[in-house]
Amino acid sequence: MSKKAKLVNQHINSSRAKQVKENQRKLASIACAILMCGHQDDSSDVANDLDRNHGNFLALLQYRACGGNSILDDHFNSCAGNVIYTSKTIQNELIMICSHLIRGLILEEVREA
Repeated sequence: MSKKAKLVNQHINSSRAKQVKENQRKLASIACAILMCGHQDDSSDVANDLDRNHGNFLALLQYRACGGNSILDDHFNSCAGNVIYTSKTIQNELIMICSHLIRGLILEEVREA
């Protein structure tokens, strides 16, 4: 009987430890989101220093990488410093491309109307 009690006790302790670890991961994700919201824009690049404040865009990329986006995580961990694609120049080019695409879609909708 005492052997069964130990098994039940061990099972309860194991389940509790798993729940604690899961809760810690959840809180870490929530804290990461809160920290991301507190970032202020600056013009520095990520380079190899993901712990510094690099602005909302780069904070969002870091947040997504930490949140399970394996493509971004692999990219940040393995890319050379000159091909990280997060500089302010690249950001501005991507913004311009997106603005042209959005304008094109709006113009198409207007023409159809």
